[in-house]
Amino acid sequence: MTTNKRDTHPKLTDPPPRTKPRELGFDAGLREEFFEFGLPVDVERAVDEWDGSLDSLTLGVRPEDLSDLSVLDEDEYTENSTLDAQVKVVEPMGSDKFLTVTSKTDDDTEFSARVAPESSVEPGESISLSATLDKIHLFDDETGQNITY
Repeated sequence: MTTNKRDTHPKLTDPPPRTKPRELGFDAGLREEFFEFGLPVDVERAVDEWDGSLDSLTLGVRPEDLSDLSVLDEDEYTENSTLDAQVKVVEPMGSDKFLTVTSKTDDDTEFSARVAPESSVEPGESISLSATLDKIHLFDDETGQNITY
């Protein structure tokens, strides 16, 4: 999820999408205006071991680690792994569909998702996405270091 306002159209070669988490809670989760994620144990441990400020972390989720909730079975996601977005562009690519979506609360928060070709979402529609939580990354804003590795 990229919050870089100078990017008007994410490209397939964009770096991992990132968004600035507004709160890193004591319940081992990330909250933003349009998502709430639980943290996997290894990510929680990395945050505990990191000596920087929680205010200087950026969340990164790759497009291939976001899925259309409507085509997943119940055992393929957890409640604390979802986010709602508005679809701007749908690019059918055969084995996948690439979506350009925005936050439902902020049109400037634009990011990409790579979903299954069975997804029937169209531009202008809302979509619920599920993030693969064991694939999320947290980056130190000051150094750019991925603290989850």
